[in-house]
Amino acid sequence: MDTLDKLRIIESDAVPKEGAKIENLSTSIKITHSCGCVMVEHFACGNPTTVRKEESPEKYKRLLAERKYHIELCKEHNPERQ
Repeated sequence: MDTLDKLRIIESDAVPKEGAKIENLSTSIKITHSCGCVMVEHFACGNPTTVRKEESPEKYKRLLAERKYHIELCKEHNPERQ
């Protein structure tokens, strides 16, 4: 499972948004959800990569997600740990 897949889980209704702890980390923001899922979004991740003709939009989104986010899923929301 890559970062974009994890981001989709974090943004879904499966992860509770109420009671999330938000920390400002200078050029990043860290959100810790009540279930234990953690998302760090880096605002200074550099210029976006350019889309190549041979790359699909999905691959481009995956590359951007890898650069911009760090996500740790809790045991409940990580299908690889079940």
